[in-house]
Amino acid sequence: RQPFGLDLTTGLFVDVINGNGGGVPPPAQQEPPAQVDNNLAAVNQDGFTAVNLQGQLQGSTLQFRVNLNDANAGGEDTVTVVYTIPQVAWCAIAVSDNGGFMIGSEAIIALPDTGEVLKYNLDAKSVPGVVPMPENQQTLIDASVTQDGVSTTLTFTKLMVEDGEIPISNGANTFLGAWGSANTLGIHAIRDSFEIDLSSGGINSDLQVRKQAFWKAHGLFAGIAWGLLSPLAISASVLRKLFKDGPLWFKIHRGLNMCVVLFTVAAFLLAVIAINLETPEGASPNHFSRESTSKHRLIGLVIFIIAFIQALLGIFRPHVPDAGEKKPLKRYLWELAHKGLGYICLGLAVFQVQSGIQIYQTIFAGSGEFLHIVFWTVFACMAGGVLLGLITIQIRTERGDVMPVPTKAAHFDDEEAS
Repeated sequence: RQPFGLDLTTGLFVDVINGNGGGVPPPAQQEPPAQVDNNLAAVNQDGFTAVNLQGQLQGSTLQFRVNLNDANAGGEDTVTVVYTIPQVAWCAIAVSDNGGFMIGSEAIIALPDTGEVLKYNLDAKSVPGVVPMPENQQTLIDASVTQDGVSTTLTFTKLMVEDGEIPISNGANTFLGAWGSANTLGIHAIRDSFEIDLSSGGINSDLQVRKQAFWKAHGLFAGIAWGLLSPLAISASVLRKLFKDGPLWFKIHRGLNMCVVLFTVAAFLLAVIAINLETPEGASPNHFSRESTSKHRLIGLVIFIIAFIQALLGIFRPHVPDAGEKKPLKRYLWELAHKGLGYICLGLAVFQVQSGIQIYQTIFAGSGEFLHIVFWTVFACMAGGVLLGLITIQIRTERGDVMPVPTKAAHFDDEEAS
């Protein structure tokens, strides 16, 4: 056996046998500290605790060391952070006192092109709301940012307690990590919150800042409405000649479109509720900001409005003229508006579902891996069915097969939904 001393602040060994009070590195025969997952951490010979972040921040590493009575900070307590991301881009670490929300937190952001590392107030989710703190609050020590072609590393030492700023304790703290898609500051490509204990290295990557259940329900309603019901409604109209009972196609078309509107309203309300729940008290949710989530919210609002206009057009449609009468101008304009808005809305909705899946997979890492395949498989099958139906109609017409002759009522319905 052999006695030894260990400085728990620096992680350095003390040679008690030879009376050497100075710190020496750990013995060479010690195994190097393993990279850690989730709630485990490892301390290296420089006293840094290393943590592999999980969730959306998977692939990034946070190293930290608490410096009690730091001589470089006039005897104040500081924390040194080394944050490495698997991307050549700007990156940031933020301190939160509101449960991990972006708005209201305070960030240290590194801009590699200029080498600038500053403290920022996060007043909004848009770039103009990310505001540098005043010059007298730019108190970081030895701050730097470096890149090696595949990763970016942010390093800084910060006072743990500063006037007018969120304090950092030598215990549990809530942080946010983020990085962009380029070196220029912009909307983050990756962002997540986590809780870490600076005294033990214990980490909780399971902070539920984003309301996954609401977003899952939002995507389900929107996907069914525009990936299934709306194409089926349009197909019933396009393939009306295949229905032997004239009014049947119209009833299907109208019923499915009513479901589309109802499902769209449900998806819209779920998104509004989720955003409100994810916004800290007193902050603006910016529901339809053009900079929010690649304009997904703004396009969603446009689809919601068009869907309601289509519903009103269906209710207040002008009646078809009797046989032999000229079609009135208002009927002609109504048909143009109904068809045009229908196809525009469907096109926007297909883009919206696709972008929504990408956003969901980015925010909730590891979720919805096969949603793209499911969506496009269903959509392709319906498109193929419509094409097959049109070919069937064309073949029957060329052969001179007798197509269903609409009754007066069928003719009325046929024109009403044309």
